Amino acid sequence: MMKKKWISGSLALLLAAAVGTGWGLGGVAYAAPDGPVVTPPAPIVVLENSINKTAADMVAWATGYRDYIPNESLTNVNEHLRTPERAVGPYNGQYVVLGDFGEITMEFEDGGIGNGPGEDFAVFENGIANTSVPGWGFLELAYVEVSTDGETWLRFDSESKTKGAVGAYSFMDQSEVNGLAGKSLGDYGTGFDLEALKHKPEVLSGLVDLERINYVKILDIVGDGNQVDSKNNSIYDPYPSYGSAGFDLTGIGVINKSFYLTQVEIVSPDLAHEGLPLVKEVEAKVGSTAFNALLQAVGEEEVEYSVHPEFGAYIESIKGLAGTAKDWWSFLINDAFAEVGASSYLVQDGDDLKWSYTYTPPTPEPEPQPQPSTPPSYSWYPPPAAPVKEEVKETPEEPVTEEPVTEEPVTEQPVEEPRPAVPAFVDQASASTWAQHAVLRVAELGIFTGKPSGEGVVFDPKGTATRAEFTKILVTLAQSDSDTATEVTSEFNDVSATAWYAGYVSVAKNQGWITGFADGAFQPSAAITRQDAAVLIARAFGLKASDAAPSFRDVQAAYAVAAVRALAEAGIMEGYNGSFRPQDVITREELAVVALRVYEAFVGSN
Repeated sequence: MMKKKWISGSLALLLAAAVGTGWGLGGVAYAAPDGPVVTPPAPIVVLENSINKTAADMVAWATGYRDYIPNESLTNVNEHLRTPERAVGPYNGQYVVLGDFGEITMEFEDGGIGNGPGEDFAVFENGIANTSVPGWGFLELAYVEVSTDGETWLRFDSESKTKGAVGAYSFMDQSEVNGLAGKSLGDYGTGFDLEALKHKPEVLSGLVDLERINYVKILDIVGDGNQVDSKNNSIYDPYPSYGSAGFDLTGIGVINKSFYLTQVEIVSPDLAHEGLPLVKEVEAKVGSTAFNALLQAVGEEEVEYSVHPEFGAYIESIKGLAGTAKDWWSFLINDAFAEVGASSYLVQDGDDLKWSYTYTPPTPEPEPQPQPSTPPSYSWYPPPAAPVKEEVKETPEEPVTEEPVTEEPVTEQPVEEPRPAVPAFVDQASASTWAQHAVLRVAELGIFTGKPSGEGVVFDPKGTATRAEFTKILVTLAQSDSDTATEVTSEFNDVSATAWYAGYVSVAKNQGWITGFADGAFQPSAAITRQDAAVLIARAFGLKASDAAPSFRDVQAAYAVAAVRALAEAGIMEGYNGSFRPQDVITREELAVVALRVYEAFVGSN
């Protein structure tokens, strides 16, 4: 039975709502009293497509095609341009022509397309730019539809603001088109965001899963004004054209995958155990952790774990094989010991995730050795004669005079209290001279912890401090352990309830120290900049700058100016010859120095 020792309160409410009411009142359809089922019309949502997606922005490409239906006329589509295989795989400038009213369906078998942050895929067409008028070009437009199963299709809402006919091989304004493929020029692709479809009845009913799009269909628009957009406006593009008429598809690239193919291995090399070794390839949802992949591979009922406030999910048992004081489960990523916990590591495409059981065989008790015995002794000799006493002349004793004994005063020596052991890091010598003391001191105080590695515990002094690490240190300094949250509230869309830093993030959010980003993300793995660190410390400790506080010419962000001045005035952070370098990221050894200064100024003195 899987054990979990903390759960997000909001997640519990969310699960209860999902089980009880199917996410509330906003379903796909509702039944009117004593009447038929009524499906409300879906609103029109047209997002402005980006036109600057490049091949480098893509993580995958279409893996195949089907249902290529070009215009039948060879004068409309020349024979040598009926080449759908050219649209498969990475963009290379070659294309397949659809012709007027032509269409093609592209397949995505290697991870599909998922509804991630921002736009999720891009359609490439060989539009030609007007070098005389920026933003104008020869645009051949097409509708875009997506499907999970290849049967139920959803079309992106679109809008065309072009007011009149566009002549054959003429140019038109990119900005007057949204929600249609073909808007981009040259080597650029037009981006599409699956989020724009979330209100569609097919999505709400589960017929189309935006987290699992396996097919994209492109349908050419004949630009004579007879086809319309979602608002019933006529769509115009260059018309007529011949030979290579209609949409020219050069490729469809994936920005956000639906899932990553990941291999999970569970091994116990030194101890035979039923069901092991286990090797399984799983389709890990994009954004999921290695811990999620483990549960997916072996089943939740086969894993027992506890949640540590610092390290996240700690594996106690897999398939009944439990850790002990001498035996434990190690986590490896691509055959290297992981520097983060499984519940903090976000799965990447093609990862090999391994849990290996380290087994220490019991030391055998030494066998008792026979002790040599001493045989009994028998005397074959007569007893010895009595000793002969020598005659000794007696000498009269001298009188003894007792000298008084003077005791020296005893000075009590102070008893030295035992000092706690200073943590040792195998990479301690790599820390800068100016940071050596701070590195050891913050570890001794429990503000910092090291990272496990194959050779021991490392501090990683030159490594970049992440936003998650900084938040943990900030909360540790500003609040006692008793104040740290044990029930995690899901405040950000990229902070898992089982992540080692989740409790600290909840505290910092509830205290108003952190706010996250506009898209609802916290970006825990992103590096923390010097100015952001200054802002968060100033908020946590209520630091204000006086009129005499130093200022820096390169600190321009309005939200950071006062905080940077306050920390410089308090001696917590310093500048560089009049500059602060606000956008520089902080290394772990730099953060150790800053954390120790905060501790000595505001914590240790209390």
